Amino acid sequence: MFFFCYEPNISYLVDFVLQDVGDDYLLYKDSVDSYRRRLPDEFKVPFTYEANRVGTTVFAWSLLSPEEAKYAVETACRVLPTADQIMSIGSGGGYVEHVFNRVLHNVVLDPQWEVNRKTFPKSYFDNVKADIGGRQLPIFAFDELALKNTYSVHVSIGDPLALLSATRNTILLLCWPPFGSPTEEQSSMAFEALEYFTQRGGEVVIYVGDVASTGDWRFHELLRDQYKLVKGYPVRHEVRRWYPQEMGLIYAGNDTVGVYQRRGYL
Repeated sequence: MFFFCYEPNISYLVDFVLQDVGDDYLLYKDSVDSYRRRLPDEFKVPFTYEANRVGTTVFAWSLLSPEEAKYAVETACRVLPTADQIMSIGSGGGYVEHVFNRVLHNVVLDPQWEVNRKTFPKSYFDNVKADIGGRQLPIFAFDELALKNTYSVHVSIGDPLALLSATRNTILLLCWPPFGSPTEEQSSMAFEALEYFTQRGGEVVIYVGDVASTGDWRFHELLRDQYKLVKGYPVRHEVRRWYPQEMGLIYAGNDTVGVYQRRGYL
């Protein structure tokens, strides 16, 4: 890979960008974009490639903003007033769940998550709080792998079978569920999660990701047949993303978010 020709300077710069942004992924992306504009042309692609690799590892695939999380969860709770929990499957390091947790609750921040206010006087989390009637909405996150370091939402070892404990008052959160590849059997995780959730009487789903490259065909068929975007989401909302051409790639995916409710309940 061409990137290694520029080591270690590119890695040093990415680490420098990362050290002051705390848990604010969008501040990280802002800084990456700012440095990219100022770098000589020969450094732009390897720098952005490495910044994306680090960003998707430390944070998440999705650049879902606190404002977008706030709107999604408020919409979900408006159509399901009895919602009493969020369950997330395939949570990875739990960053997206952490974003939802921060907009829902008063989260006590670990020092390493604090934004350096001398460098960044404002954070995308500032003054962004979801209004769901003053109640608590606990978030339960599951993944097949247990990471040592996660954010404010603990990620337990678990797969779609965890949704057999869901109820009709559960909101299902899926963020970039795996798709598979042409050379391997497609991942059935998203389909199994939605199938078990539906069997348990679940009604509302928050789905974040590139529709064209997340979930297998059975997931999208079940989502189409049993669910519909709610009022407030006439189409899925676009989310900020990493641009493939800036990393020397042909395609790196779009990113959108939608809130769905079971047909027959709208």
